[in-house]
Amino acid sequence: MMRESITVTALNQYVKSLLESDEVLSQVWVEGEISTFKLHSASGHMYFRLIDKHCGVKCAMFYSYASKLKFVPKDGMKVLVRCKVSLYEVTGDYQLYVYDILEKGSGERQNKLEQLKDKLLKLGLFDESRKKALPSFPRTVGVISSQSGAALQDIINVLSQRDPFVKLVLYPVNVQGAFAVDSICRMIDKINNETCSPDVLIIARGGGSKDDLWIFNEEKLLLSASGLRIPLISAVGHETDYTLLDMIADLRVPTPTAAAVAAVPDVSSLLVYRESSVKQIGNIILDNFAKYSDKISSTKRLLDENAIKRLSDARKSVLFLEKTCNDLSPMHVLQRGYAVIKKDSSHITSINDINAGDEVIIRLHDGEANCYVNEVSKYEI
Repeated sequence: MMRESITVTALNQYVKSLLESDEVLSQVWVEGEISTFKLHSASGHMYFRLIDKHCGVKCAMFYSYASKLKFVPKDGMKVLVRCKVSLYEVTGDYQLYVYDILEKGSGERQNKLEQLKDKLLKLGLFDESRKKALPSFPRTVGVISSQSGAALQDIINVLSQRDPFVKLVLYPVNVQGAFAVDSICRMIDKINNETCSPDVLIIARGGGSKDDLWIFNEEKLLLSASGLRIPLISAVGHETDYTLLDMIADLRVPTPTAAAVAAVPDVSSLLVYRESSVKQIGNIILDNFAKYSDKISSTKRLLDENAIKRLSDARKSVLFLEKTCNDLSPMHVLQRGYAVIKKDSSHITSINDINAGDEVIIRLHDGEANCYVNEVSKYEI
């Protein structure tokens, strides 16, 4: 049986006509707080959300009206807007088309933020004296983040490049929504109660609107973060985003990638530098031996046993230093029969990361081998 139907375009056009033909909605004053304000530099149009305690609505103010304003709107400003209610046909979103804006002062949410900031300042939680130094060579890095977000992948990639032997421990949480604050606080409490906690902790979330990042201004989360026993790196949002968590943390970085860079040193570069320094010392000693070999030969029999022993000890020290640096080289470790296992370009550090049937790459000192896992056995530790 055929049913009559209309297209999505026709539906949106019809709903739009209903909204715009309503006498009340064609000219209405709406009170709220400005959020996620954006000024389009090319057109001069303004876009923002008008919010209250429970709801929000999209707003657009075109240049012909925006150019007449005597002030520049900003986030947190409480205002009255004169507008009509309509529908943007392309997306099907209903929104307010604003004709005028009257300022009513700072928004309630912004006022609460300033009050909380003053409270935490008086408690001394922003003091530089309470900031903990990051470890120079951490063995374990903890990450509080969404397990499905791009922020976590950025951190994993950078850590594996800078120090393939560092251990990453993920504490998966919700990073937005009604349960996000409690989710993060539970993980912070868990870390504080762990016997073997990470050496440093990163709280990370990718970019988002001011509303999305507001959870990192919540008092409960901030007080929980201030009680951490280990150093904390805040990597929330993008470079221009700031939250009170940034002020509580021991270090604030602009992106999750920057957090990974700050957390661990580039081990490969350090080893190359150390090996180079040892070789330079060795070359200097050999050059000096060559220059004075004739003199050494002629006076050798005049040296007492103590002088000969000192020379021997010096040579042993140089050789020991060279051997130590060689032993620290990752390639030397592989030559002793060890191997590095990768799965999907990530280093495998636990049997829990491998399943039967997985394809893995085994890296030895002189090459790689592609393998399939037939069986997985876990040791009881």
